[in-house]
Formats: sequence, C-alpha cells, structure tokens
Amino acid sequence: MIDDSYIGQPVENKQGEQGEILSIGPANTIRVRFKERIATYTKDSFDLGGLRLLNPEMLQKGKQEKCQEEINAINARLKDPLHELSALTGLAGVKTQIEDIVCQVKNARIRKMMGLKVPTTTRHLLFLGNPGTGKTTVARIVARLYNALGILSKGHLVEADRSQLVAAYTGQTAIKTRKVLEKALGGVLFIDEAYALYHGDRDEYGVEAIDTITKFMEDHRDDLVVICAGYEERMKGFLEANPGLASRFKTNIHFEDYDWENLYTIFEGFFLENDYCLSEDAKAYAQTYFRKTGNHHANARDARNLFEDSVYRQARRLNDLTNLDVERLSTIEKNDLAFDV
Repeated sequence: MIDDSYIGQPVENKQGEQGEILSIGPANTIRVRFKERIATYTKDSFDLGGLRLLNPEMLQKGKQEKCQEEINAINARLKDPLHELSALTGLAGVKTQIEDIVCQVKNARIRKMMGLKVPTTTRHLLFLGNPGTGKTTVARIVARLYNALGILSKGHLVEADRSQLVAAYTGQTAIKTRKVLEKALGGVLFIDEAYALYHGDRDEYGVEAIDTITKFMEDHRDDLVVICAGYEERMKGFLEANPGLASRFKTNIHFEDYDWENLYTIFEGFFLENDYCLSEDAKAYAQTYFRKTGNHHANARDARNLFEDSVYRQARRLNDLTNLDVERLSTIEKNDLAFDV
C-alpha cells in the first residue's frame, strides 16, 4: 500500500534518472525531485506509476518501525478500558470474546500498515442474555476499546430502546430513528431489548425502524457500531425482520447469569465504591442470603437495589445519633441489610 512512508525514498524512472519521492498527493500522484527538476507520476494502490524503488529494504524497515510505533500507541490507549473489562466481576466468557475481537482488530491494523490485504469483517455485536448481567457496562467498554483501536472517531455510547426509536404516527419513525443514529455516529449505538422493535409483519412502525437502522449501518459501516441486546430466543425474531440484518451481526456474545458468589462480590462492591464497609456479621449474613437466593436474584440490578435499600436503612438508624464519626457513617451493620435470610 502506497502511503506517506514512501516519502524520501530513492527511485529511478524508466529513463534511468534517479530521484527522491517528495510527496504522495491526494489526487493519485507522486511528486519526485530529480537532479534538475521535479516531476509528477500517476500511481494506484500498488504501483508507483512507472518508478522503481532503489532501496525497498529500507522502505520495509521504515514501515516496520512505523508499525511498531503505532502498536505501542494502540496498546497505551487500550490499557485503561482493558483493565476496566478485566476488573468486572465474573463474565469470563464475555471477557475472552471481547479480548479476541481486540486482538483481531489490532492485527488487521498491522496488516494494512504492512501492505497486506485485510479481510472485511463486521464490528456489530449481539449481546444475548437476561437483564442485569452486565451488557450495558460491557457495551460502554467496547465503545472505548473501538475508539482506542482507531475504528471509531469518537467512541461514545448512545443507549436506545423502542421508545426512543419508534414514533406513534406514520412517516415519523424513520425520522426519529435517524436522529438517534446520527447522534451515535462515531461511536456505539446500544439497543437494549432490541426484540421489542419487532412485533411481527403487522408492526409497520417497528419494521420501519429496523429498516432505517439496517440501511444506516451499511452507509456508515466505517464509523458506527451497533450492539443489540436481549433474550436469546426472542432475538431470533428481531433478526428475521429485515433480510440484511442477520448478516450484519456475525458475533454473538452470551452473558450468563451470575452465580451467588459473583452476586455477593457485586453487592459488596457497591458499598466499597461508595465509602461504606460491611461489618463481619453483615458480610456473613449477606453471603448466606445470596447463597440461598442466588438463583432467584441472579442479576446485578437486584444487587444494586438491595445495596440502595440497605443504605437507606443505615441512614434511618443513624438519624437520631449526635456523636457520629467516620466509622459509624461508613459501617453497614447486619440489621441495616434490607433482606431476611
């Protein structure tokens, strides 16, 4: 692939004149300085327009050095979002798939820089699983990772569901959906409960939204990633709503329900993140609760609700005390926990 790395390289034309490449022009041209003149040559993607490189080994070495600089820069940008992904509780399979995607995209960047062909792949994702299993959190991290890898210009996340995409009147849905898509351009559009967009062929508003999304994904495939999330079984109907939709989602990532130990870790983490700590009695009581009820409260939303209710209960207990200190304000006692074992 001809790029700016060719600038400064020695070349020879068909008449045997030797010169040096001055610039690679935007209009498919190469400017070369010879001993007494400057000439312009036409190029294409893999041809120097009749010029011959005199020292291709130096060019290759220069490309490798430039490539290594780019790899170092990408790795530096990836460090924080990858650490955030790794720090999430549970989700081992999800983490592995996301890390594999990062490796593949980085490899594609390197191949392109070295002049090798890069297979066309889609970056859109399906997140399959129950509510409260970390899908939105992971989507935010994916947006940052894609931005660090250079395949998104902004790397922000826009969240939407049927209410933000579908209008109540004929002709308005496409306009409403497009506004959301334009807001997400340069980043990730995360559609939660995406299956709700399609209630069958008679749901003309939902079909209109899906058709608009599908076309926009194709028109802006280089600077928009769409992540659709929902129950696995119900997402099958969503993918059948438009003939071209399924082909745009080649990667399915499955979010398993948390086990009780994960839920307890998430629950305790909410306290630690907000300068609270559980007393030893409260820890034991909470672990017993999650061990017994984990299968019925297998998502992080329930854990957050229990955390918030416990904070309210602690505040009520401390309300009439006058000798408050940091320890009392920070400690959650067993009786503050908003559940019974």
